[in-house]
Amino acid sequence: MGRLRPELLPKGRIWPLMVAAPVALFFLSFAIGRYPIGAGTQVLLSMGPAKPKATDASLADELQEQLGIPVIVVDASMENVEETYAFLGRILGREERAAALAAYCRAALDDVRRKVSAIPEEKRVRVYYAEGPDGLSTEPESSAHAAVLKFAGAKNVADVKLVPGSGMSPVSLEQVLHWDPEVIIAWEDLRGGAHAMIGNNPDWAGIRAVKDGRVYAMPNTPFSWMDRPPSVNRFLGLQWVAHLFYPEVYDVDIRAVTREFYDLFYSVKLTDAQIDDLLKNAVSAPDRPKTGR
Repeated sequence: MGRLRPELLPKGRIWPLMVAAPVALFFLSFAIGRYPIGAGTQVLLSMGPAKPKATDASLADELQEQLGIPVIVVDASMENVEETYAFLGRILGREERAAALAAYCRAALDDVRRKVSAIPEEKRVRVYYAEGPDGLSTEPESSAHAAVLKFAGAKNVADVKLVPGSGMSPVSLEQVLHWDPEVIIAWEDLRGGAHAMIGNNPDWAGIRAVKDGRVYAMPNTPFSWMDRPPSVNRFLGLQWVAHLFYPEVYDVDIRAVTREFYDLFYSVKLTDAQIDDLLKNAVSAPDRPKTGR
């Protein structure tokens, strides 16, 4: 299998590692998403024979007309993962591999949902998802971008109108102060997020999550662990937030889970240092790397 050209990859901590692995197919949807249709067609065609994937039927029709090659629409919902992988396995001629990946995803989703289902409503963690560079965009519970939080048993505090498609409902700091979440999940700084700002800005200091030191950065390598794009990384993110919110209920070694996931899905064997880097702002004290590693 060929490798995707490095200049098409997003900038980030782990790309020298990821580029060295034969995982080009996993990056196609991200590379496509970085370009408007008019400009992206030449980039796509330069990749050679491929089956670009899209998540919107109208976009797929437009791309197919411009490219002159098949464009495939797949169901990105977490609950239909088996059907999606079975479909991709058939068209790519990788049924056995697809079945193994689907089995992992289904087991992770079912395990988390089963364990958190017993948590009483009053004990569910109240969480705010801080998107964008100022942390003042978010997703309501009904948003597909917040599905990981819902499946992990969190209580999403964002009482806002859903923005269809791309999401990112605008909110004010006054609203966040009023909601007073116990936990804040923010985009990490490498993604242009607000993680460091939220923890250091006095305007946010009165929020319970900030006072308690429970502002976490969502890992974003090679893709977001929660939403954009709606990739398989959500099934790792699901286990991450379930353990983060309810460590006694979802008692796993998140470092081992992360190591297994990257090996299975990306054929990458992470070192301890690389796992430290991924999780350094994403976990609570018991899961942080020991000094001197």
